[in-house]
Amino acid sequence: MNRPCNGVWLDDRFKPNNLDNYLRETHKLLMFVSSLQAVYKQSGEDPINTARLLNIQEAIPDAKEWITSLNRLMSIGPDSKLKQAHYRDYLWVLAILKHTADNGDLLWYNRCRLNDIGDASGWIIADTVNKINRYNRD
Repeated sequence: MNRPCNGVWLDDRFKPNNLDNYLRETHKLLMFVSSLQAVYKQSGEDPINTARLLNIQEAIPDAKEWITSLNRLMSIGPDSKLKQAHYRDYLWVLAILKHTADNGDLLWYNRCRLNDIGDASGWIIADTVNKINRYNRD
């Protein structure tokens, strides 16, 4: 079953309620980026050529946004921290592939899901209570 990871975006970083779910979900994003990086390198590290190789150039609503998003995704490395902009770019690129690529809808269905459950102060309280409860059990 495809379950999202709940948490909240604080200071441009996602703070998950469940670290295991977060790692599982972000692994999906990193696998996608790794595959996209292979196509990007094959295209001569050119965003427009990457779109041509993927056969999606007609579906891209904004070429400038495509270039920015692709470059930001390609900057993700082994030591990178996932930022909110990375996640938005990932979803934007997936949304294009959903409508143009064979099995793009399957890729969309199995996408990385980081659900912002809203109010940061409520999240901090709940997270602190969870930590206290875990500490008291140990």
